[in-house]
Amino acid sequence: MSEITRDDIISAFPLRDIMQTYGVELQNVSGKLMAICPFHPDKNPSMQFYEDQHFHCYGCEAHGTVIDFIALKQNQDTKDVFKMLVKKLEGERKDTPAPAKVKEAFRKVDTYPYRDEHGETRYFVDRLEAPSGKKRFAQWHNDANGTRINGLDGVERLLYRFPKVLAAKEVVLCEGEKCCHALESMGYVASTNSGGSGGWLDGYAEHLSGKEVIVLPDSDGPGQKWLDKVKKSLEGKVETLRIIHMPESYNDIADVVQEQGADEAAGFLIDLWEKTTAVHRGVDLPILSYREMEDVYTKFVKRDGKDCIDLGKWIPELGDSTRPLYPGDVCTIIADTGTGKTMVLQNIARAIAPTPVLFFEIELTAELMAERSMSMVHRVDAGKVEYAAKSGSAFSLKEMSHVWTCVQSKMTCSDLESISKRAELKMGVKPAVIMVDYIGLLRGGEGKRYERLSTVAEDIKILAKATNTVVFITSQKKRNEEQKIGLHDAKDTGSVENSSALVLGVWKTEKETMAIKILKQTKGYASTEIYANFNGAQARITERITA
Repeated sequence: MSEITRDDIISAFPLRDIMQTYGVELQNVSGKLMAICPFHPDKNPSMQFYEDQHFHCYGCEAHGTVIDFIALKQNQDTKDVFKMLVKKLEGERKDTPAPAKVKEAFRKVDTYPYRDEHGETRYFVDRLEAPSGKKRFAQWHNDANGTRINGLDGVERLLYRFPKVLAAKEVVLCEGEKCCHALESMGYVASTNSGGSGGWLDGYAEHLSGKEVIVLPDSDGPGQKWLDKVKKSLEGKVETLRIIHMPESYNDIADVVQEQGADEAAGFLIDLWEKTTAVHRGVDLPILSYREMEDVYTKFVKRDGKDCIDLGKWIPELGDSTRPLYPGDVCTIIADTGTGKTMVLQNIARAIAPTPVLFFEIELTAELMAERSMSMVHRVDAGKVEYAAKSGSAFSLKEMSHVWTCVQSKMTCSDLESISKRAELKMGVKPAVIMVDYIGLLRGGEGKRYERLSTVAEDIKILAKATNTVVFITSQKKRNEEQKIGLHDAKDTGSVENSSALVLGVWKTEKETMAIKILKQTKGYASTEIYANFNGAQARITERITA
């Protein structure tokens, strides 16, 4: 019998199964598999599960393979756990004859290029098929040197046949590139998304705004789920929405074309078309009955904790004094110039990992934001960060991979909304939190500065609802002699506090101490004052533990 290796153990004892035996359940959080960490007090999922059989907790930093997981749960040394699992696997191999491994050979039958609005290919999807009829898809792109890179990390997602979609008034959406080609053979402008039935992103809807859209879902269960996501994202954006369901005898339109040919299939599709209704803007009347209101509220109070932002992840004492923020809420931080408004946002962003954050930094450069983030993550002064980069060993920002940054200037709230709705195409997940630094640099509105920014403050609230996100925004303090900050001390506009569910005043009482006061809370009490440790050199604001 060959010697059992570490890889053999990891393969034989799947981490997902072992986690479940210990009562640790995985859940989908913004496209990532997460769990409540069993190794520290954890209210919201902070442990991420990776398909390559690894886990990592962003709260207590526990990480490793199935061997490390068992060792932590049983308070044993990893070497002892490894030996125990080896013995167990040896016993199973003796008792069970090794089954003959039958590995299906998949071959590439087609490659679909995804092109941008200029016609330049941004990435590819390979279609792979096995003799049994099973199919797989592989997404990939080329780097600057033309080398193939598997996956689409950091690549903006596009609708298939994107240039044609942009130019068309009418677009047919279907599942899969093969179905697109079938529809094109009948003369339609057709499109789909990469990543299969689960790959639809809300950001795609922005490119279909004002168009007449026809949706042809597959007849199976995944097709219905895909349809539900497409319908929801298109509501209120398209000119009309028409849904055509395939008869049970066909799974998709490609099956029809293959069996009947393009000409016959065209007539078949027209017959189905005439039995459907085009719904204006894709929505029914936007009014709710009292029963619908009851249902909406019940779903709201029962929804998952993953939808909310708990500031206790940053400063536990602050979490004890504030209610969670939910999508549609705005939190405003008021502080004087040079106090550390940006650092407050950066520290909150780091603390709420892995929640996806879109950070609009209108004031500082990308370089300075990167340097501060490296200082914060690695607990080193900015000078050391710069020295390390010059020496060819720059500090990693992988810990902040859930944060995406936009440093574009001269922004309006319309710009923020447009970018936020399309951000999913680059991020791969919808942003759950939007951070804006700061309101005084946003453009929009008319009249004098106060009147103009009053409009901007109201538009920020609209932004939170339109994007279904929690929005954090900073505002400068009025010029006065008072060090402490009050509810009406925002320099930019008095509408800030009216638009916010939570308003925090921030100031430094001394060089290494920051005061955080709850000035307004629509779902709780205000006036609580909290003190935190402030380390400007390392851009860190942390809990102050008192004896």
